[in-house]
Amino acid sequence: MDLITNILFFVGIFVLVKSILPYLYEFLLYLLPMKNLLKIYGSDSWAIVTGATDGLGKAFAEELAKLGFNLIIISRNNEKLR
Repeated sequence: MDLITNILFFVGIFVLVKSILPYLYEFLLYLLPMKNLLKIYGSDSWAIVTGATDGLGKAFAEELAKLGFNLIIISRNNEKLR
C-alpha cells in the first residue's frame, strides 16, 4: 500500500507542475523587460497587424506605432479601419 501511495503522490506532483508551468512562463514573461524592437530590427522597420480595429490587434498596432514602427494594418471592417 505504501508503494501505491508514493506512486500516486509523484503522479499528482507531476500533473500539478505540468498544469502550472504555462502560467509560470507567462508570469516570467510579464516580469522581464521588453526588448528594444527598433534597435533589433532597425528604424525603417515595418510591421503588419491583422485585426487592427479591435482587441489585441488594435492594442498591438497602437504599441508598435508608439515605438515608431511603420505599420500596415488590416481589418475586415473598412469603416473602423478608417
